[in-house]
Amino acid sequence: MRKFKISDVLILFTSLVFVFLVVGCQEKEPLELPNILWLTSEDNSPFLGCYGDAYATTPNLDNLASEGFLYTHAYANAPVCASARNTILTGIYAISGGNQHMRSSYPKSETIKPYPEYLKQLGYYCTNNSKTDYNTSSADPDAIWDECSREAHYKNRKDSQPFFAVFNTTISHESSIHNSIPGENLRHKPEDVKLPPYHPDTPELRHDWAQYYDKVEDMDAQIGKWLKELDEAG
Repeated sequence: MRKFKISDVLILFTSLVFVFLVVGCQEKEPLELPNILWLTSEDNSPFLGCYGDAYATTPNLDNLASEGFLYTHAYANAPVCASARNTILTGIYAISGGNQHMRSSYPKSETIKPYPEYLKQLGYYCTNNSKTDYNTSSADPDAIWDECSREAHYKNRKDSQPFFAVFNTTISHESSIHNSIPGENLRHKPEDVKLPPYHPDTPELRHDWAQYYDKVEDMDAQIGKWLKELDEAG
């Protein structure tokens, strides 16, 4: 094994300094910011074909999952929607910020910035259509987003401006079965439902589950419309 001499080390050090100087003096290419479309749905958990649910009818999400990453070990850090949304907005566990209880009025720390603010600093046009409910008293949607309404859209940005656009569908929200009508015509047949072991096998529950899978299919169709719109926009 060869022993390095002081002269070898000096030559190596001088060469590295030269390389760093050359690289550092080169003109940097402008940072190319990708457009980001963020689609969210509510309460559907793993009731999707891409997660192995053969009863679900979700071709658009299944296709999207086949082209990208499919997370198999992702879990909500809070057992209710608004607390989880607080975590998504801030990047901080809701329980760490004191916002874990539903309908919390606890303010967020002033040292914590919602993530759209960082994107806006980079030049992004940030839109939210249109769910907020961040489970805190101090997250003003109008201050966080460039546009936050049912009309918010990435098409409203300036020419060549990168966008970060959130679209949220509530079609699969658990409240969708509150208007359940036993006997109505469903695409998913109640008799084919695989009930979880903690639910009694009754016609009413089979109907609720079948109706919910219809809602999940409707949600998937909406996702498909947003993806098609993105393709058509180039």
